[in-house]
Amino acid sequence: MHDDRGTAEDEVLDPATVWETIKDVNPNDNASTFFIVFKYYTVVGEGLTPAPWQQYDHRPADKKAPDHINITECSSILALALEGEPVSKVPLRRGRRSSKLGAVYDTFAPYHLLNIQCFPDHIHAENESIRKPCYYNGPYVFLNRLVAEYKDATKRYLRLNDRIEKLITPPNQFMFDVKLRDKLLFEDADFTFSRRYFWAYNSLGVINDGIKSMISAYTDTFTPEFWAGRDRTLWPHPDPDSAEARNYLAQLGTLRQELELVIEDLKQVFKANELVRQEIVSLREQLFSGSSVKESRRAIEQGDNIKILTGVSMLFLPLTFVTSVFGITEFTFSANDWRFPVTMVGVCVPFFLLIFVLQTRAGMRAVRQIGDFIEGNMGRWSDRSRSRHERRLQLQQQLQQAAESQTTVVGGRRRMSLRRGPKRRKASTAGLPTNGVINGVSVPAQQRGKWWESGMEFWLMELS
Repeated sequence: MHDDRGTAEDEVLDPATVWETIKDVNPNDNASTFFIVFKYYTVVGEGLTPAPWQQYDHRPADKKAPDHINITECSSILALALEGEPVSKVPLRRGRRSSKLGAVYDTFAPYHLLNIQCFPDHIHAENESIRKPCYYNGPYVFLNRLVAEYKDATKRYLRLNDRIEKLITPPNQFMFDVKLRDKLLFEDADFTFSRRYFWAYNSLGVINDGIKSMISAYTDTFTPEFWAGRDRTLWPHPDPDSAEARNYLAQLGTLRQELELVIEDLKQVFKANELVRQEIVSLREQLFSGSSVKESRRAIEQGDNIKILTGVSMLFLPLTFVTSVFGITEFTFSANDWRFPVTMVGVCVPFFLLIFVLQTRAGMRAVRQIGDFIEGNMGRWSDRSRSRHERRLQLQQQLQQAAESQTTVVGGRRRMSLRRGPKRRKASTAGLPTNGVINGVSVPAQQRGKWWESGMEFWLMELS
């Protein structure tokens, strides 16, 4: 069944409506239905309006930019129903333990073909053989119409590519028009070109996603087993090795070549879209670089203005200081007092000279050298003070260790002399050096009694 007179009008085309339409066309329950839904994008034709369920920019014409491209969704449904009793049963691929079987119908059974299109452009790629009475069976008619659907998609995608490429490509007049070059190189207040490049780049990305889905749908569905007539579920031939089967498969081979050609055309459209996207990236980078240079120059100009304002304020800074000092109420002086002009000259002239020197390269170089000299001397002074502090700490630690070792040795001798009696104590006392040196450590003579006292205290603590 083929009818080109159908219109969608204002009805909403959803999956439930599609399924009800297919059931109306094929009221018999003993039938197999196979359908493909196409959904992609196209340019709205002149004087046409998309259907309410199709996505579209519904703004009025006066609210749109002059270079706006009216893009909308378009859709098409192609369905085939085979009637009669099933010829075989095959298990469904729902799991290893699933025992549910699916029905396979005769490929040459009576059929119904349904083709619903909703294109707001009246551009249809009609296959020539669709009008010829050479229909071998339902699958042949379905594939014949599928070629036309893919041609429709290719034609609309090429039209979109051409419109978007013209939108982002600079006109040839930019080589001779300075204002046009500046307009393309520097962004305006409304970010016209940034918005344009963003829309075009992402729109082509969405279109390419749709193209990949259409190509994948063909390659995943119509496998080499299908074209050999040996697929288990999709329209298998009853006897693939017979002469009739070879003749039938030869006719399908012609349709396969046409489908392969339109699929290759879709791939070329995909590549063309990618080339346009690369061009958009290049134009966007040039726009960003030009705009960044312009912004940097504007920042430099603002810096120069701030420099001028700072210089003017510095002229009044010493004057304000002097007048504020002499404006104190406790200072009383006459109008002819010489202190005010002398102070004014003594403060302002050196300050102005310093500012003038700092504004020159030689002055800044001298200031840097002075700063480096002061920083170097401060570093050397800090290093020397740090080394002196470390040496002082080491000397204190050595003295403390020596004192602790001498205290331990002398205390032990005193304890032993007390245990052995007064004779041993006298001998040990007589053995001490008279100059106050014990084990290499100098001990004053008036402090030698303290060594004995410390040893005595240590011995008494052990006895207790």
